[in-house]
Amino acid sequence: MCLVAPAAEDPSAEACEDAVLLGDGREIWRLEPSGHLVSQDGRCLMADSTGVRLTGQCDTGPGQAWQLLGTNQLQLDQGAEGMCLTLSSSPLVDVAQGQSAHATSSIDAFHSAEQAVDGTSSSYWAADPEDQEKIFWISFPQTRLKMLDINWEYPPDAFQVELTKDGVDWEPAYAVDSNMLHATRSRIPLKGQETIGMRLRLHASDKQLVGIRTLQTFSLNNLPGLEPCETPKMARDKWFLSSVTQFDPTQRLRKADYQLSQLPENRQIDESWVVEKPPERSSPVVSFLESLTPSELKPLTQWRQQHRRTLEGFLCAAAFVQDGQVYTNCTDAPTPQGDSGREWCYLDPQLQDLQVGDGTPSWGYCARVVDYDALRKQ
Repeated sequence: MCLVAPAAEDPSAEACEDAVLLGDGREIWRLEPSGHLVSQDGRCLMADSTGVRLTGQCDTGPGQAWQLLGTNQLQLDQGAEGMCLTLSSSPLVDVAQGQSAHATSSIDAFHSAEQAVDGTSSSYWAADPEDQEKIFWISFPQTRLKMLDINWEYPPDAFQVELTKDGVDWEPAYAVDSNMLHATRSRIPLKGQETIGMRLRLHASDKQLVGIRTLQTFSLNNLPGLEPCETPKMARDKWFLSSVTQFDPTQRLRKADYQLSQLPENRQIDESWVVEKPPERSSPVVSFLESLTPSELKPLTQWRQQHRRTLEGFLCAAAFVQDGQVYTNCTDAPTPQGDSGREWCYLDPQLQDLQVGDGTPSWGYCARVVDYDALRKQ
C-alpha cells in the first residue's frame, strides 16, 4: 500500500501498482528538510485532533512537520507524546450508510429509498408493483468497492449491479440471472472498482413486490490517522521510502490528448516535479544511496539486522536498491546480470570507494548464515 494524495481529496492509501498506473503522481511525496511532507500537487500533509488531511500550503504552524524514525514510523513533530501516522484498524467501512439514495418508485412515503441505507433493520424500501423499471441507485464519495451486502425484504427474481465513475456512464459489475429460491440475502464480492455510485436493476414477475431492508457497500478503510507510536499496530504504522528517479506530470495529459491550457484552475502543472532519469553509474547502490538525504538514509542503515558477507568475504551494504525495490539484507531477486536462485547483495559503499582490487565487482553472492547455536551443540 502507498500513501496517496488524489486531486482535491484527503490523503488515503492505495495499492502502489494501482496508484502508479493512474499516472497522476498521487503516490509521489517530497520530505522537506523542514519536516514538511509535500504531495506532488503541492499540498502539505498535516494532522490535528480532527484527523489527517492535506492543506493548500505548508507553513510553520503546528501539526505539519514529520520525522521519519529508525523504526520506519512517521512521527508528528509537534511536541505531542509520540503520535505516528497509522492506517485504520478497521479494514472495511460501509460507504452507503446515510448517503443519498433514490429509486424509480416507492410503494408509499414510509418506504422510500433512504430507508434501505439508514443503518437500521427496522425499516425498508419497497418499489411500487406497477413500476416497470424498478431501479435503485445510490451516490457516495469516490471509493473502491470490495463487497455489496443486501438483505432483501422482498427478493427479486433477478438483478444486475452497475457502477459509475462519473454519474453518467454505467458499467455492469455483477448479475444474478435467476433467484428462483428467493434468497433473502445477497453477499456480492466486487473487484475494488473505483466508483462514485451504484445502481441496481431489479426484475420481478407482474405486480410482485421487491424491496431492500438493508443495503451495505463496503470499501477498504484506507484513511490514515494518528495513534501512539508505542502501541502495537501490526505494521499499520510502517512506512518505507522509495526513491523516484523519473516522473513527468504532463505525460498522462498528453496521452489523453488534453491541452495544458484546458487544465482546470485547481490542477496546475508544477514543472519542478519533472524528474529526469539520472545517468547510469557503475554502482547502482551508490546512485541510490547518494539520492537520499542523511535523514532518509539513517533509518535504512542504523538497524542492520545481520552483517552478511559475500563468498569473497566482502561486507554487504546495509541498504541497496534493485529494480525499484529496497533491500536491507541479501536477496534472491534477479541479480544485476539477470540470473536468480541464489542470495546476493551489493558491497558496502565504503568498500566500493576503496576499490578493493582491480576489477572488483559492485556485488557478489552471499555466504550462507552460520548457525552458531547448532555448532555449539556439536
